[in-house]
Amino acid sequence: MKDNTVSPTTTPNLESLRLEDSILLPEVPENGIMSKMASNVTFYEGMTEDEEDAIWESRRLGTGHHQRQLSFSLPEDMQAVNRHATDLFKSLAQRVVTTYQSRKDDLQNGQLFIAVAGGPGSGKSTLCEKVAQRVNARLEPGIAVVLPMDGFHYSRESLRKMAETEACVYTYEQLLQRRGAPWTFDHDLCAEKFKQARHHGEGSFPVYSREKSDPVPDGVQLMMTHKIVFLEGNYLLAWDDPNWSSLQGVFDEAWYVACTTLEEQRERLINRHLSNWTEEKIQMWGEGHIGAGRKADSNDVLNSAWIDHHSRKHADLIVESK
Repeated sequence: MKDNTVSPTTTPNLESLRLEDSILLPEVPENGIMSKMASNVTFYEGMTEDEEDAIWESRRLGTGHHQRQLSFSLPEDMQAVNRHATDLFKSLAQRVVTTYQSRKDDLQNGQLFIAVAGGPGSGKSTLCEKVAQRVNARLEPGIAVVLPMDGFHYSRESLRKMAETEACVYTYEQLLQRRGAPWTFDHDLCAEKFKQARHHGEGSFPVYSREKSDPVPDGVQLMMTHKIVFLEGNYLLAWDDPNWSSLQGVFDEAWYVACTTLEEQRERLINRHLSNWTEEKIQMWGEGHIGAGRKADSNDVLNSAWIDHHSRKHADLIVESK
């Protein structure tokens, strides 16, 4: 049987790497707010049950694609912020429970697969964790699980070997600086493992260790007892890109999480980087807030724009924070 775990000897696809130079990013307005896809029909909170049923029916029959949007403002005082976020998580958990209970007899292996995509720092990991906790509390412990795609990063050793090949136009340091870009993930293995999970209802998946700055195999398990599966990651909805298009048939529902402004997302990324700002990163980017800002601007912000351009339009539900 083929070994599908991520290992230091995994060799990236050099052909996909060279395509990076031809990737076109959407223009980002001066105010930093990414424009919404005008071609989509957007629904807001307050939708009637009949409207909700019509959306689910159109999705089941393949007769249309609709988006529903949850937009929430964060007040200034922290107590209100926490209350606001809690209300959002409760609302999403109730949506998941209702969807699962109404569709479980028709789901493959009785499992509801929900893709939660978005750029780095958008809040998708926190959202998945909090919503899964509430689903487990409402239904039964352990019924929901989160499978992150971060574990499918190419390892540092793989990037080093890539840089040593004649076909690679980047140095190892340059590859590290763009880590997190679409071509620094093993998209083939990611798609293969998630499609196997959908088919078999179980599997073992790598996770990404921020302490090690590398993927770790077998970090999370999917079991048949897991009936609600959140698959979380940057590129899960980038279906119009050939490297990620095969994921489209994996999910029963697709969510897209985004900050309303890139400024807010950028600040979150800077704070995340500073929590693990190693000497190696100082040498690359500089010290403190300024160095972390350089890293965010040179990589994360570019990736976020690419993700928004390729993913937002495919979502059934958009969750935005302001």
